Amino acid sequence: MIKMSPLFGRKPQPPPQPADQHAFQDALREAVAMLKIQEQNLDRIYHRIKMRDEQLFKEVERALVERDNSRAQVYANEVAQVRKMGKIILSNRLALERVILRLEDTIDFKETLKILGPVVNVVNRVGSEIRNVAPQVADSLRQVEDMMNRVLIQAGEVTGYETYIAPDSEADQILKEASILASQKMKSSFPEIPEAVRQHMEETGSQTQ
Repeated sequence: MIKMSPLFGRKPQPPPQPADQHAFQDALREAVAMLKIQEQNLDRIYHRIKMRDEQLFKEVERALVERDNSRAQVYANEVAQVRKMGKIILSNRLALERVILRLEDTIDFKETLKILGPVVNVVNRVGSEIRNVAPQVADSLRQVEDMMNRVLIQAGEVTGYETYIAPDSEADQILKEASILASQKMKSSFPEIPEAVRQHMEETGSQTQ
């Protein structure tokens, strides 16, 4: 009589899960919580920038009413600089929002490991872009990045999964979409610089958005 192998007819077993998956989930939740805090910090900075823009824009209008074109130009240039900062802050806040949603919507362990690569890339890029305008947020994001890198390494060691190295194109796509959305939001919520002043700014190389 032929003895059947005990494995005959069984379905393939799923890859091993980490011995301490609770620790992995805890670290991931902590990283998401930290990302949310920094997203909120960027949102507060953005609203302060928007308030500053409103103040400067009123000065542009007042100067034009008083027919002081030189003063209007000075304030308009300040508006341009403030809006550049606003675009940086808003687009990177939206990028963080997107990676937070991706992390929260992913349940499967292996899939989570896969998306962590692009998330780490985005967090790194966001930190670099905002360092000059929001250094404290950038420092906090560096801590989150370090934490997620440790999670990737530890999970790979425990499970045997190969650490997923995300191509830059994935982070590029997330940041590009966030930048486009930020431009749309700013265009709809920031008043346009008066035509005469805007033309002069274009001639001198200044830009408002």
